Amino acid sequence: MTYQLIDTFTGNVLGTYETEAEARKFEQRLVHEFNETRYEIVAPKPKTSKKETAVIEEADGQEESN
Repeated sequence: MTYQLIDTFTGNVLGTYETEAEARKFEQRLVHEFNETRYEIVAPKPKTSKKETAVIEEADGQEESN
């Protein structure tokens, strides 16, 4: 699993790392402004496979009249 360090102001990927610890270590070396979140570590999203589901339609019986 890889982690990306992204500059949120420009949207550029600053680096790709194998572990979150490596990404955090590199992030700490960057310049941080007070009360600003400029850098973000993004973990890859797990791939989801689309499963086919069987759709069973129930036919309504006879309609009741009131």
